[in-house]
Parts: sequence; structure tokens; C-alpha cells
Amino acid sequence: MKKLQILMMAMAGCFVVGCDDTENEDKTNYDVVGTYNLSAFNAPTAQDFDGNGTRSANLLEESSCYNNSRMTVNSSNTYTLVDNYVDVTGDTSSCATKITSGSWSRSGNTFTTMSGNGSNMVINNYTFTPAGNSNSATMSRNVSNAYYPSINTSSGKPQSSSGDVNMVYTGAANGN
Repeated sequence: MKKLQILMMAMAGCFVVGCDDTENEDKTNYDVVGTYNLSAFNAPTAQDFDGNGTRSANLLEESSCYNNSRMTVNSSNTYTLVDNYVDVTGDTSSCATKITSGSWSRSGNTFTTMSGNGSNMVINNYTFTPAGNSNSATMSRNVSNAYYPSINTSSGKPQSSSGDVNMVYTGAANGN
């Protein structure tokens, strides 16, 4: 009988420890789950892509093509990124959309997305900033040598340029 009591206490202890670990993981990632809207796509130089005479490095101010770009982060450690952007082909431009889904992980304030598999695996790192008293949570990503739309100063036509860009997604995460 004494052996049975010891066995039952040991099993109960394992169950409690298992529950505590899961609860802590859920609490750690609770503040990252939610929908984040693209709030800035910063090119290395200001552009007047819309031709209104005002230049901005934030291309969201230069083209409506970026409207409704967003990242949805699910509690199941999956995500969906709806990337609306300006596609430049030759010297013409149009709006395009790319949707990517995959899994995510988090270590501190580094938020990592993974999509594809094998040699096609794409891994992107974002910096997660939790919501504060007066601001929303953000995901930001810096990309070196990324393509972005610009205007050829000689011809006045659209072209693709490359340089360091910064994307910021501002969200309504659950922690808000």
C-alpha cells in the first residue's frame, strides 16, 4: 500500500510540473499573438513614387499598393503574412500580393518566422516590441539589399532599386 501511495504522489508531482511549464509558455507568448498591420516600409532614400511632388522614405505614403499588408500571429505557433507591394517589371509598375504561411518561434524579443521546407526553407527574424502604456506592439524587420520601387530620375519611369529597407508592423496583439 505504501508503494502505491508513493507512486501516486510521484505521478501527481509530474502532472503539476507539466501543467506549470505549459502555462508559462502560454503566458510568455500571449503578448505576441494577434494581427499586425504594415505601418512603415522605409526605403534607404526618400522617393516621390506617386508623383505628387512630395518625397517620403516611407513607401506607404507613396503607394496604396501596400494597403492591407498584415501579419497574423496565431497561438498555435503558425502565422500568415499578406504582403501587398509594388511590382516593377521593366519600366511599368502594378500592385501585387504574396501570401506566406508557416510556423513561428520566439526567443525573448526575437520573433522568427519559418516557411517552406528543405532547401526552400525561408527564415526571417523580426524584433518584437511589446505594447507599452501609450503604444501598440510592433514587429520590425531590417533587410539588406532588398528591392524596392523607385523612380528613374532621367526617364521619370518606375524602376527597382536595392538597398537596406526597414518594415514595421504595428499590432493589436492580445497583450494590449
